[in-house]
Amino acid sequence: MASDASKAAVGIARVVVSLAVGGVIGWMLWEYTTWMPDWQVYICAALSALMTGILISKQSKGT
Repeated sequence: MASDASKAAVGIARVVVSLAVGGVIGWMLWEYTTWMPDWQVYICAALSALMTGILISKQSKGT
């Protein structure tokens, strides 16, 4: 039972970290790029969050 709870906590932590990284990158693009349209900022933030999640999951597996 404890292992299921810890797996859930780790999964939630991965999602939170991924969203935080995507949010920070999106905010930086939003604030500091005037030439980039809004939809490109949103796509970059979403891709950043996705790639962070993939990297975290690969690191946690040890490969």
